[in-house]
Amino acid sequence: MALLYAISSIFVPESMAQTCCITFDQPSFTAGTTYNKPAYTPGTDVFNACGFKVSIENLMIGSTAYFNMGRIESAPANFGSGQVFNTNNVTLRFQYLTSGGNSTVTFDYLDMGGTENLSVNGALYKGELKAAPASLGGVTVSVTATPIPSGKKGKVTLTGNIKQFSVGGQEFYLDNVCRAILLPTEDISKKVTAVSWGANRIDVFVQGTDDALYTKSWSGSNWSGYTQLGGEHIAALPAAVSWGPNRIDVFVRGTDNALYTKSWDGSKWSGYTQLGSEKIEGIPSMVSWGPNRIDVFVQGTDKVLYTKSWDGSKWSGYTQLGGEKIEGNPTVVSWAANRIDVFVRGTDNALYTKSWNGSKWSGYTQLGSEKIEGIPSVVSWGPNRINVFVRGTDKVLYTKSWNGTKWSGYTQLGSEKIEGTPSVVSWGAKSN
Repeated sequence: MALLYAISSIFVPESMAQTCCITFDQPSFTAGTTYNKPAYTPGTDVFNACGFKVSIENLMIGSTAYFNMGRIESAPANFGSGQVFNTNNVTLRFQYLTSGGNSTVTFDYLDMGGTENLSVNGALYKGELKAAPASLGGVTVSVTATPIPSGKKGKVTLTGNIKQFSVGGQEFYLDNVCRAILLPTEDISKKVTAVSWGANRIDVFVQGTDDALYTKSWSGSNWSGYTQLGGEHIAALPAAVSWGPNRIDVFVRGTDNALYTKSWDGSKWSGYTQLGSEKIEGIPSMVSWGPNRIDVFVQGTDKVLYTKSWDGSKWSGYTQLGGEKIEGNPTVVSWAANRIDVFVRGTDNALYTKSWNGSKWSGYTQLGSEKIEGIPSVVSWGPNRINVFVRGTDKVLYTKSWNGTKWSGYTQLGSEKIEGTPSVVSWGAKSN
């Protein structure tokens, strides 16, 4: 089966989603593949994808059940390109492999005549798909329909607590079945951080309304529920880093304002370890520039920048990185082994950076005299490349970049006003 894993992640507390789409194209789906008797009978599973178990089922017309065949075919005229699934007097049933929860499903259809079936959570509609009710099985239903020669085409959207749905018809074609998994909207105090340790894996960490640390993860096909990582209270947003597959280290500021960490070793979570009794402010920032290496940066109670590191066997003590005072939390990035660049907002509200070159720390460099607000966000998409994003005093988003030899000036990214700290990710070279 050909799966288009259109996976996208936007981590905002009010509405988080993962989208996975099923298409019916080469190379995994072969044109002409037919699902009919005797090899396939009503209820036979045909494939699993995007967290669904998909089976072929009867089509109901009145009180009579029909079962002819499903087939992979080239898309008919007026219905795009590539391949589609032809339901000829059958339906396809999509059953969630795990609890569907709050989700949205969309699919494209081509109707060339006859009766259609749409079933959601066991509630069945029979008739013209464009006339389907606005709600089925406790789920909201929306159908668009555009007339074409000898038929109609459109899109169906299902939104709600979907456990399973079925769709098909007499001369009915299906394509682009997409599942947008909406994460539960538990109140998490609007504090979210995330890390990925491998392809198609995301782990999210939040501070709950009970001030404990919680996590949930994306496995490549579905989101887990929340898991509480101990009942201890934390004082601020957690931060997380991964230095290798199936390895996560989380850092928090405790209620005593000291720095604590706990880790995932691939099979279980550790308890908290206090990394010194010194008090810190704000949220720690950390980076890993190689296996079993972590560097953590914090703002001390004297408003100065400090760092400590894990070398694979032990934690160092704190090192003060200059006596200059900073405003707010530092942010950090690494673009190569033994290379670190730290960014802070100075007491004049300008952006500053300092770097580690493998043997020593530089002093601070001011990156323009323009004033910024909040905390900068930074990413590297390749060796000797850095992009920094900030909120200006006009509440607009700006960026500047390092090209390996010099820093650019600021570029304004639209005139829309934003609130809070920007967040940034890179998924490949020359992509910001």
